[in-house]
This record gives sequence, C-alpha cells and structure tokens, in this order.
Amino acid sequence: MTSASPSLSATSTMWTNSITAVLSTTMDEKTPIPTTAASRREIPEPFPSLVVRLILSVLIVILNIAGNILVCLAVRRNRKLRSLRNYYYGLFLMSLAIADMAVGLFCTPFILLYYETGKYPFGFFGSTAVCKLIPALSLVCQGASIYSLTSLTLQRFMGIVYPMKARLTLKKVKLLLLLVWLFAFVSALPQIIVNDVQKQEVLGEDNKFSCEEFWGDPPAGTILREGYTLYLFVAEYFLPLVIIGIAYGKMAIVLNRRDEGLQGRKSTSDRTKANHKKFIRLLIVLIVSFALCYLPNHVLFFWYDYGTGENYPYFTIMMKYSHFCIWLNSCLNPYLYGALDDYFRQSYKKALRRCARIEGKARKTHARITRQLSKMYSFRTPSSADPDSTDIEEN
Repeated sequence: MTSASPSLSATSTMWTNSITAVLSTTMDEKTPIPTTAASRREIPEPFPSLVVRLILSVLIVILNIAGNILVCLAVRRNRKLRSLRNYYYGLFLMSLAIADMAVGLFCTPFILLYYETGKYPFGFFGSTAVCKLIPALSLVCQGASIYSLTSLTLQRFMGIVYPMKARLTLKKVKLLLLLVWLFAFVSALPQIIVNDVQKQEVLGEDNKFSCEEFWGDPPAGTILREGYTLYLFVAEYFLPLVIIGIAYGKMAIVLNRRDEGLQGRKSTSDRTKANHKKFIRLLIVLIVSFALCYLPNHVLFFWYDYGTGENYPYFTIMMKYSHFCIWLNSCLNPYLYGALDDYFRQSYKKALRRCARIEGKARKTHARITRQLSKMYSFRTPSSADPDSTDIEEN
C-alpha cells in the first residue's frame, strides 16, 4: 500500500489506519501539505460516546488482567486441569489466557493512546518500534487464541471419536503449543516489515503521526496487501472455524449414537459422557464468543479494502468499537471458564478464599497495631511549655 493513502492491515491492525482517517491529510510524496478540520471527511466521535468507550475500555483491561491471572493460577495449582485424563486442556486454556492477557497489558493501552493522541510513546518520530510491534503483537495474540481453541477442539475430537487411539503425551502437547505460537508469529511477521511511522501536518495540532503500511507502489503493492488481507482472514478466522464446526458436528453425532445404544441401561461411563458434554458446551461458547467479537473487525476491514468504507463518515468510530469487541472477548474468556467449568469454578473459589484470608489477617494486624498505638498515645505527656501542665505538677 502506498504512503499517500491510509493503510489497513488484517483484522487486528485496522486501528492503525482509522486514526489516519481522522487525521487525513492531502500530502505529496515529499512535502506534507497542512489541512484544515473542514477538509476531513470523518465525523468526530461524540463526546458521550468517547467517555463511555474509554471508561468501559479501562474496566475491561482491569477485568482482563485479573481474570486471566486467576486462570493461570488455577491451571498451575490444579493437577486435574493438567492431567492426561482431561487431555491437558488446562494447558491450552492457559495459552489462551496468556494471549488474552497480552492484549490487555500491551495492545489495548497503546491502541487507546494512539487513537486519542495520534502518536505512540517511548520514542522519537511517533515511536517507530512501537508502531511495528503493537500491530504484530495484536495479530500474534489473535492467532494464538484461535489456534489454541482449534488444537483443543481436535484433541477432544480424537478422544471422543477415536477413544482407543493413544493420546498425546505432555511433551507433545507442549510442542504443539510452541508450534501454535510460532505459526501465529510467522503470520504476523509481515507487519513488522511493512509498518512504519508517517508524520502528518495538521493545522492546530503538533506532532501528529500515523502508523501506516508500506507495501510498495501499485499495482504490486495493492496485490500484496489484499493477498495478505485474504490470507489472515482465511488462516486466522474462516478456516479454523470451519474445522471446529466439522469437528463439533462429528462429536455430536458420535455422542448421540452412544446415548441411543446405552438407553435404558446403566453405564459406568455416564460421568465421562457428562464431562464430555460439559466441556463441549464450554468450547462452543468460547468459539461463538470469538467468532462474534472478531466478526465486526473483519467486516469493516473488507469494506475498507474492497469497498467504499474509507468514504463513510462514521467509519473510524465503527472501527474503534470493533476493537472494543475484540478486547471484550479477551476479557470474557476467563469468566466463561468459571461459569461453565467445575474445575475452574472450584479453583477460583479457593483463590478468592485465600485472598480473603490474607485480607482478614491484614485487617486484624492493622487493628492490633492501631490499638497498641492508641494505648501508647492515650495519656498526654505534660509539657513544660504549657502553663496549665506546670500548675498541675506544682499542685
């Protein structure tokens, strides 16, 4: 994509150009030309919408970090979540929690700051390093999330449809998770190469920068950009969801046939089948949440690249809320575990009870220290500078 127009990367990097649309300028390849606010096609976000969005975004960051820390602690302290009997599914969910926590810690604050100020911190010229890393990190986290869910679904698929086959060992599961993150990183690597900072001159605003993609001159650059867009949509959204849907359909058929075959008879595997169904329900909710929260971003992205989205006056506002949906998905996952999974629910309760005990001990210690200090200073010491105290001493 050329430097003369705002650029959009796939899915999670679309935010880099929405702010460019807000700060849109008419520029030459060498000399930027200042523009006025009247020449902008984008309509600024209403102040109430801005306030509500910022407050909710900050709340989501707090809940995201707290919830995903609970997930990591639950997997670390509960052996059942890491057992072969449960297909090590706690490790896959821990990988997903790390990706979600990275979104809350690194992506959300920088994206919000860039949206509202037009530049990145921690560097000169709008911080080129952050411009390259944050969009790439967003794509890495997105890829790790959907690939972890896909791998976990296939693990459960093998356990239900082919129960007699050998399950993966812990070493192979760790290797699979490593490949998940490696493939997600490779998919996001072009963002580090093509993203760069472009300074813009806007009347009444100093030091405005846009983080844009530079794929080269058209038509080759346009073909590369659109090809990368299509690749990310297929590889990190459409194809995983198709694989997951086929796997769930097959698992549902197998479980229904087993229920019909065992109808009217007691079976020692009833608890196992119930656990299968509960876990499948959890995965379905997680994947539906992922699909719905990421869908607006993909739709807007294709509308921008293949349609007339850049000419729509409310396009930037819609993109901001599409990113809000992505952050919401990262926040929801740990609380869905607690609501739908018994192991996580018990682990959460233990962690909260432990925190309550620590808080109770801290309160008791504080009260004890307060009582001791009040006893020490409850009797006033006579002062030689106080005439009343002198009279009392003489009497």
